Amino acid sequence: MKIKVSELRNQVSQALLKAGYNSDDAEMITNVVMFGQMSGKLSHGIVRLFKGDLNLLENIGDGPYEIVEKTQNSAQVIAHHQPGILIGHLAMNKAIELAKNNKIGLVSSIGTQSTSGCLTYYLEQIAKNSLIGIVMSQSAPFIAPFHSKEALFGTNPMGYGFPTNDKPLLFDMATSAITYGDVLIASTTGKQLPENIASDKSGNPTTNPDEALEGSVNSFDNSYKGSGLAMIVEILAGVLAGSSFIDLHQEKDWGNLFIAISPELFMSTDEFKSRMDEFINRVERAKTKDGQKVRLPGMHTLAQRDENIQDDEIEIEDEILNEFYKYL
Repeated sequence: MKIKVSELRNQVSQALLKAGYNSDDAEMITNVVMFGQMSGKLSHGIVRLFKGDLNLLENIGDGPYEIVEKTQNSAQVIAHHQPGILIGHLAMNKAIELAKNNKIGLVSSIGTQSTSGCLTYYLEQIAKNSLIGIVMSQSAPFIAPFHSKEALFGTNPMGYGFPTNDKPLLFDMATSAITYGDVLIASTTGKQLPENIASDKSGNPTTNPDEALEGSVNSFDNSYKGSGLAMIVEILAGVLAGSSFIDLHQEKDWGNLFIAISPELFMSTDEFKSRMDEFINRVERAKTKDGQKVRLPGMHTLAQRDENIQDDEIEIEDEILNEFYKYL
């Protein structure tokens, strides 16, 4: 089903306001959800509003969030079960503020029980402020460590963003073979999962999304390397952030780490952006067998988002829209 982007944005905002969010918080959540939907990161799109036990429209938190100053360079956002997408936006804003004032800002968050959404959104916003961004997000156990059948690590995405004189260079990846949101989408639409990425609760390979939700998924490469990267995110966005980690301290809930760095720690921002332009130009001119230009990470995501904004139209599966409309 096709729908106008502007119309969908209004509907998302209306659903959030109806659920009880104030206008400022609804605006921040809408920004992140719409970015996910328009950029093709559908597991972080409108499905997050209504699907799953921790969806945004039925879980608006136990109380107001808090922002606690730790040092001149660091702060912590205490969510009190407010959704990760809202807390992520607040943590991003604070990291940018700290970096603009003190050249570097580190902000952790604790106390969320839902995804922070598409990390590329935050990375682009940080880079638009002429800062380098690093974001890591820890969540409930879903990845089984290599050679284990027990889910211990979250899907644990990480991302990096770099400002340039044109569009920022952005890299965002989950350390899992499939995101939790994509499993939810498969469950909603009645589709099967690809082979060799998930196991049921007994550790047997499965393509059934409902069995996977009760079991575990592999790291992105199904090796000790991917498992190791998931572990690193678990440590930085869990252990260091002050949140839960693996299956311990679950009362602290999920954690995130947002880092914003000014290039001026080493050189002028203008010089860094020019050097980044040189870097990108050289990589894109790397020789290929078919003569096609090398595609850098993040470029397709931003291009798809920009195309949907320009067309003011987007295609969404009927099952997803019909389920969403129940909340309007």
